[in-house]
Amino acid sequence: MNTRRCTTTTFCSCICIIISVLYSCSKKPVQEINGSTVLQKSINYHDPQHQWNTSMLYMHIQEPRIGNPYRYSIIKMNNQKESFELQRNRGKHIVTYSINKDGERSALLDGQKVKDTALITKYKLVPDRSIDYQKFYQLMWGLPMSLNEAVIYEFKKVSTADFNEQECYKIELELKEALFSKFWYVYIKRSNFQLVGVEIIFPDKPKEGERIYFEKQIVINRIRIPRIRHWYDYYTDEYSGSDIAIKKMKSHN
Repeated sequence: MNTRRCTTTTFCSCICIIISVLYSCSKKPVQEINGSTVLQKSINYHDPQHQWNTSMLYMHIQEPRIGNPYRYSIIKMNNQKESFELQRNRGKHIVTYSINKDGERSALLDGQKVKDTALITKYKLVPDRSIDYQKFYQLMWGLPMSLNEAVIYEFKKVSTADFNEQECYKIELELKEALFSKFWYVYIKRSNFQLVGVEIIFPDKPKEGERIYFEKQIVINRIRIPRIRHWYDYYTDEYSGSDIAIKKMKSHN
């Protein structure tokens, strides 16, 4: 009787071990996932011809915010020449910030230089603001291609997580220069490596940050650019605004 019990117990133990081994083999350990590799696969999905660095983007963007629901912008970026132009409505006026291929910056009101200090202050007509706008639009509208060695300081950690009810790779990054913050979580869909979201966090200020949901795509120069970006507060999850590519106005390499 004791021998039978031992045999039965041993058999059950063997079955449990086999099942455990098979299960562990079917799941790739998180520590084996390489963040750089996952990001590169996402770049290959969005920009299969690797044209981002030489592309010109010319887009009409709607950017509604809680405090400004009728904000519209037209951006023109030449990534090869590093030139940039942003046109944005300010009431009945159009403000234009630009950087030409020689790096010269300007800020115009309705296409004209302004000397009136009151108007300069009211409409923020400071040429150096062009640099900040260029950094923002190149990084945000170039995702994930814009996350390159020049931008990333360190891959912190990579894991698997659900984001917006999708199974994703979660890549924790530290950037060399802060855009809102240096610390980002990038969410890439596991099934096809599509970028689906970003969280911008402040480790020392856990109640601050942004969560951005990406939806749909607009194809420019055969690049799949996330078309709609909804912004939410990271801590309260309150909606703050959206960035929507309405149409491509013109594009060529």
